[in-house]
Amino acid sequence: EVHPDDENIIFIGTDIGVFATFDGGKSWVEYGKGLPRSPVLDIKLSTTFGVVRVGTHGRGIWEAPLVTSAPSAPSITAPTGGDVFRGTLTTTLAWSGFSGRVRIEFSPNNGEQWIPVASSISASAYRWKVPNMPTILGRIRVTSEADDQVFAVSRSFSIVPIERGNVITQTAVPWVPYGLAHDGRDGLWTTSFYEPKLYKLNATTLTLIKSINIRGNVGDSLFTDMTMDRSTGEIYLHRLNGSDGAGAVVIVLDTNGNVLRQFASQARNYATGLELVNGNLIAAERDGLRRLYTMSKSDGSLISQVFNPYQKNYGPRCLAYDGSTTMYQTSTTFPSAGGALTECFVIGMSTSNLSTESRRQTLQNRDGVINARGIEIDPVDRNFWISDFGGNIYKITSFEFVPPPLVSNVEKGAEGAERTTISVAPNPVSSDAFVRVSPGEVDRAIVVDIVDGLGRVVATPYRGIQYATEEAAFRWTPHGLSPGAYNIVVTSNGRRLGATSTVIVRH
Repeated sequence: EVHPDDENIIFIGTDIGVFATFDGGKSWVEYGKGLPRSPVLDIKLSTTFGVVRVGTHGRGIWEAPLVTSAPSAPSITAPTGGDVFRGTLTTTLAWSGFSGRVRIEFSPNNGEQWIPVASSISASAYRWKVPNMPTILGRIRVTSEADDQVFAVSRSFSIVPIERGNVITQTAVPWVPYGLAHDGRDGLWTTSFYEPKLYKLNATTLTLIKSINIRGNVGDSLFTDMTMDRSTGEIYLHRLNGSDGAGAVVIVLDTNGNVLRQFASQARNYATGLELVNGNLIAAERDGLRRLYTMSKSDGSLISQVFNPYQKNYGPRCLAYDGSTTMYQTSTTFPSAGGALTECFVIGMSTSNLSTESRRQTLQNRDGVINARGIEIDPVDRNFWISDFGGNIYKITSFEFVPPPLVSNVEKGAEGAERTTISVAPNPVSSDAFVRVSPGEVDRAIVVDIVDGLGRVVATPYRGIQYATEEAAFRWTPHGLSPGAYNIVVTSNGRRLGATSTVIVRH
């Protein structure tokens, strides 16, 4: 049956249902959601009612909506393939070409096993909490709940376990948020380096709650770190006297931006960090002798001073206090002869011995080293908020972060094979690891291969006889392997046994 208004649109009845072309016969697609897959004896088009009516052998008369363009094939638009996700974080899955509700499944092993994610989803996107299940062959499948034959499978992606120092979220803001301070309630406050303003963000979503103009003769820029007295609501703000960093003041404000008082800071060589610790202010300076000064929060009078433990060029930045025994500092390094940032860390210092660094954590994202400035501790999850000079605020897992346990992707092996599990410790591995393969039902010869993301065997660390009552255990050193994710595969007589296990290699 040819469409009366467009001869390029043709419907035909076949022994297995209706097919249509929308390009004059160059391509054909199965047509009609809900139409039976049975011999079609007659077709009639009704442009008045916008339907296609078909008569079938033994199944009666059916109708489907009449469309004038080829329906889009179901597809998954996110992930796009090659993505690398962190376990326990959230990402968006998206798809197109479906009508009605769908269900979502995840495979950690290239489609061999499917794990339910969600069902009865009517939208075309879903926020997915990524399981902490390392894999280099993850896939997502979206299936129509009305017809199991209508589905789409994503290209493969990787999942790596979340660890200390990983970026959880990154939020861009249209100002330079040099300093950060949490108000003890719902707000994360930031300075703006180039303007006399403070910004209050929702501490959970980092959406803007309000901006506040600093009232008074305080200058129009060069605002660095800030801290807050949560009992009184007073805000303490560091401001440089000039762009050369010679001298600085501490400005004390209320939360409406009114200046209550100001006094000279003891940090006189590009004053950066400012933090309230046990009722006193601690100030850091980026240049000069790079000291840490303890001073009165009332008038800035000096109480004590020590050398900052981080003495790299353009090094000490902002400060944060954990409310107990440790102060943290963002710390950068720039070449003394000029040039780009080379490294950035959070360093920890005991409040009883500020001159000694007690711990260190690198700050970087997938683009490289973060040019960090501000730092604050989220009282809810104890992770860091970090700001950079490019207008970003990150949530980054801190020293106190405890990685969640890895989720096993154990599945049944080939049909008739017994369940086999593989464990690797430590994982990630940088030097030596111990690999254990669970016993089988009978004595067997096994081969253990290391396989990369393209399915290539890059190492075979074990060949031997495994007895039914004993696990196979051996030491493995990833010599010659590039950093990344690999699968460990066990076979016996060419047949794969049970699950793969993903191992992360680091050097």
